[in-house]
Amino acid sequence: MDNSPVDDESLPVFFDPSRARWPRIRNILLIVGGIVLVLGGALGVSVIVPSILPALNLQPVATFRNGPRLAPRSPSSVANRARAAVPPKVRPVRKDGAVAASPTKDGRPSSLQSSLQPLTVGYFVNWDESSYSSLKAHLDAFDLLVPEWLHIHGADGQVTEDDPEYQKDVLTYIREERPSLRIVPLVNNWHGESFDSNNLERVLADKALRAAAIERLLKYVKNHGFAGLAIGFEGLKDSQRPFQEFLKELG
Repeated sequence: MDNSPVDDESLPVFFDPSRARWPRIRNILLIVGGIVLVLGGALGVSVIVPSILPALNLQPVATFRNGPRLAPRSPSSVANRARAAVPPKVRPVRKDGAVAASPTKDGRPSSLQSSLQPLTVGYFVNWDESSYSSLKAHLDAFDLLVPEWLHIHGADGQVTEDDPEYQKDVLTYIREERPSLRIVPLVNNWHGESFDSNNLERVLADKALRAAAIERLLKYVKNHGFAGLAIGFEGLKDSQRPFQEFLKELG
């Protein structure tokens, strides 16, 4: 039997024949295991039991719509609603309302454009809940306001106002704050949840229906003292000639 002394360098690093370090290692493992168990239990409880959040008192929102209307409108009142006009955009438009010519390829203005002055045009909608506050913020900057206030739809070309009660409130505010501001309401063929393109094509193709729709539109513009009318029809396919006739007769 070899009784030669054991070389310490040949022993394993964690060699502990007396097991003096084992109690400390065991305690550390128990503490780590306890922490993992507590965290795992808390995670399981949070998954199983729903969290109780404070009530935000938000109004229920119906399903979002496709097209230009992103959300349903709330009851009309200027006093308790903030609404938005799209921030003003500078467009090269003549003071008489004609659209300016585009720049030439080298970037210089054409002879027509050089004699024109740009107008600041604001676009306003009733259905955006941030609309009115933005309109007030930019009202003094506008030369022309284009609100989406009319819709033409149905087999007979019915013309309806978009939220007439709220429209009246907004118009009253504008008349009081900027009575000289020119307003050119926009008419489109939105109805319900989509653009009523099929009925509009039939109306434009029928001379009598087209004339009746034009009469309704002109009556609306005249009764409100507006500066003109903007057209925003969507989804027309084979109605280029009837549409051109509509524009000619409208003008």
